[in-house]
Amino acid sequence: MKSIKLSSLDPTQYPQKFIEIMAYGIDQLDTMAGMCDIEGNIIYANQAALKNIGSTLEQVQGRHFCETPWRNHSQRAKDITYKMIKKALSGEYMLVEDTFLNPDGERVPALFSVSPIVDKNGNIIALNSEGKVISELKKLEECLKDEREEGQKWIDSMSAYIAKSDPNGKIIVCNKPFLHALDMSYEEVTGHYICDMTRLGNTYKRQSELRTAIFSAKAGASCSLEIELQLGKLPPKKYLFSVNPITDENGRIKFLALEITDISTQVRLRELMLTKEKEYSKRLQEEINQVTRTLQETEQFNKNMIDSAPMALIYLDNNDRLLFANPKMDSLFKTAGIKTHKILGKKLSELGFYRTSALWSRIKDPNQAEIAFGQMRMMLYGNKDQDRFHFEVECGPLLTQAEGATGTILMLNDVSKRVKLESELLRTRIQAEKMSSLGLLISGVAHEINNPLTSILGCAEFLTEEEQLSTDANEAVKIIIEDARRASKIVKNLLLVAQQKAPQELINLNEIITNLFKVRTRKIEEEGIKLNLKLDQKTGLILADSTQIQQMLMNFINNAIDAIKESGIGDQIIIRTMLNRKWIIMEVEDNGPGISDKNLSMIFDPFFTTKQPGRGTGLGLSIAYSIIERHGGTISVETPLDHGTKFIMRFPQSSIDRQPKNNKQVPAQWIPAEVLVVEDEKNLSRTLTRYLLSLGSSVDIAENGLSALEKIKSKTYDLMLVDVKMPQMGGVELFQTLCRDNQPALKNFVFMTGFSGKKILQEVKNTHIPVLQKPFSRQDILKLFTDQQARVLS
Repeated sequence: MKSIKLSSLDPTQYPQKFIEIMAYGIDQLDTMAGMCDIEGNIIYANQAALKNIGSTLEQVQGRHFCETPWRNHSQRAKDITYKMIKKALSGEYMLVEDTFLNPDGERVPALFSVSPIVDKNGNIIALNSEGKVISELKKLEECLKDEREEGQKWIDSMSAYIAKSDPNGKIIVCNKPFLHALDMSYEEVTGHYICDMTRLGNTYKRQSELRTAIFSAKAGASCSLEIELQLGKLPPKKYLFSVNPITDENGRIKFLALEITDISTQVRLRELMLTKEKEYSKRLQEEINQVTRTLQETEQFNKNMIDSAPMALIYLDNNDRLLFANPKMDSLFKTAGIKTHKILGKKLSELGFYRTSALWSRIKDPNQAEIAFGQMRMMLYGNKDQDRFHFEVECGPLLTQAEGATGTILMLNDVSKRVKLESELLRTRIQAEKMSSLGLLISGVAHEINNPLTSILGCAEFLTEEEQLSTDANEAVKIIIEDARRASKIVKNLLLVAQQKAPQELINLNEIITNLFKVRTRKIEEEGIKLNLKLDQKTGLILADSTQIQQMLMNFINNAIDAIKESGIGDQIIIRTMLNRKWIIMEVEDNGPGISDKNLSMIFDPFFTTKQPGRGTGLGLSIAYSIIERHGGTISVETPLDHGTKFIMRFPQSSIDRQPKNNKQVPAQWIPAEVLVVEDEKNLSRTLTRYLLSLGSSVDIAENGLSALEKIKSKTYDLMLVDVKMPQMGGVELFQTLCRDNQPALKNFVFMTGFSGKKILQEVKNTHIPVLQKPFSRQDILKLFTDQQARVLS
């Protein structure tokens, strides 16, 4: 298209050309544009205008602007259009916001204007109509409006009093709580300085504080202060006044954000909290004081508990060096001769403490001798060689909450006395086992010896009745009788060691000792030895055989006298009695040479003696031990080196009262008419039969129990003398057979034996059957007749 300058054209010469050029120019605009004649008829409309209403130029050309789709949708639109045309014809410009209908019939918001077109002479030759679609702007405006309303609602919903001011503090806008609090209208607040608002109830001091805060915010610094204000008719309260500067992208302050927050409740809560805190602090201090007192009391209690603990305690550090020992342990150290002020910082081995085995022997292997957690045994060696303290030890870590294990704690139970008693008990058991074994041996030997001894003694006593014996023969017979009785006494002493005869009566130890003292004291003092008695008169009675107790006591006294005389050491024997709970204790102590360790374990063995040959049989202490044991007692020995010997006997106290003795009168000598002798030893049987015949008795002989049964069935005997040990059927079996048959002959039954009579009576479960102990003499037989007569009569 050829371009021509608009100024070189003559509109009158080229009117059509000029119109085309103007049309092309208007079509380049993105807004709606057109031209009308001075009467308001459409001359031309650009493409943007035609497109918005969906029409062509031919459809609108020549029509009045009010009758076109842009302005004919309402009478109001037409009236506004006529007014705009009228204004334009008068040379004025008018801009109107209104709507038009699009091809879909929807109203579209737009800005309309009509302006005059004048020639060079100032005459209006045409009108210029324009329209600008403002849908997007309207939407944006609505959004901004909604946001403003929502923002205002949000600010109004706040409990704080919010206001916006210029940088000098002049209020621009505020929320409803702010107006409500001040009891003022929006117009009364806006445009006023926050510092000068009289209804804030400000004093000069408060105005100064507010002004300082405004100036700080104006300088770009946020500021908050707690201040007491009276807002409107409300009573004075505590408020938090905050000022924050709001800047643009260039950092220039655009306005100030003011916020007044009611903090009276928080202040009251704070004051209440401070009050409560003070009360709590006071209570806490009281509780701390109480806890401190409790801790002190607990600490003192723990200290008292540790100090008064019956068990010894030792604390060791991580290097096994002693940190602490309680008073019980200090006392043991002192007893051992160890100075307690020198024990701290030392290892246990330096103090004489060592681990031991289960049998209390010191462990010498260094690896096994170390302190280990758990149970173990330890021994403390005192300064004196004989001092030994035995401990059962519980060992564990010494723990603290902060540092964990900081050492070792040892709880030591002093079992020295128990160990001593166990050692004595062990010796007693060993001795008891020895005596039991020896008892079996002695019983067997005694039986085999007593039978021939009985025959020898009986024959020798028979020969003494012969008047035709020569003097030498008579002397020989006497020697036989004397040595037979001596051998019998030795055998009886051996049996006394082995037998278990039950106690016979209630006796008072003090009476036995006192009576013996009266009889023996002069003879003992002739030896240059003093016999002292220290008797507790409160001791009770014991169930015992008085003869055996006297024999036991004499054995201890004689043993002490012999030891003092032979060694030349000592001059005193002390006999004590005392009551310890249910035990009556008797001590026999001398200040003689004592007993060596190597002999201590053998002193109660039969035939053991340290005397010169011919001075003793070695049965004294063995017999004493057996007597004590059969009376249910115990014996122990204390013999410090070079400090004499102390024998300690313990007898159970009897709870039975002493009964009066039965003093029945026994008639004159009784001789049984019919006697049955049941004995497998022919020599003994013949000797016994000869003596019984000489007394006037009729005698039958049986070699064993079976033969005796046949004779008992056919004849009644006044006395049956029955040996215990025989072939085929012994005396015990014969007695049990007669018991089953309920024979009346049982009351005439008498056992003959070289064994212990008590064992036999226990075996037949009858303690009333007489026992003729071998070897026996004629006098023993006569005594048996007397006892048997009393038994039958009872």
